[in-house]
Amino acid sequence: MAQFLILLKPPRENFLETITEREQNLATEHFYYYKELLNRKILFLAGRTDDAEMGIGIMTAENEKEMAKIVNADPAVMGNMFTATIKPFSVALLDKE
Repeated sequence: MAQFLILLKPPRENFLETITEREQNLATEHFYYYKELLNRKILFLAGRTDDAEMGIGIMTAENEKEMAKIVNADPAVMGNMFTATIKPFSVALLDKE
């Protein structure tokens, strides 16, 4: 399995201050989608910066084409709330405590 870094960017810099109801609904769907990916052992780690300027996910898939299918099925990406960039990635060090 290959590892990938997913970089998610919101539609504007002041996203937290100006989030709409539609975007809030997409964010909730995104959270549950990522939770499902975590349960399926596809998602390894996910989070965002405190100012919500960006979020990341580290995931595994057979290849970049499969990873793109997974990322593009995210409700927040499908709903054009987040733009996603996929980068091949390798975890080098991990504290398992």
